[in-house]
Amino acid sequence: MSIKIERNVPPPPTAATLQEYPFTEMNVGDSFWVEDPNGRVQARIQAKLCYYKRTSGTNWTTRRIDGGVRVWRIK
Repeated sequence: MSIKIERNVPPPPTAATLQEYPFTEMNVGDSFWVEDPNGRVQARIQAKLCYYKRTSGTNWTTRRIDGGVRVWRIK
């Protein structure tokens, strides 16, 4: 079997990106709310924030509020 090596082929974009949420547009004190009736969205947001916090030096917090999740930029 022969496998051909190809160079400079970019990977496809991932299904879930940081662009799904407005992290880059927010200032300290800003927040946004996302509906989360089944409790799954908060974990997804926290996973994205974990990555974003490491790469941007910002700090965030999330809380479950009224059937959704509110996200605040705190630093």
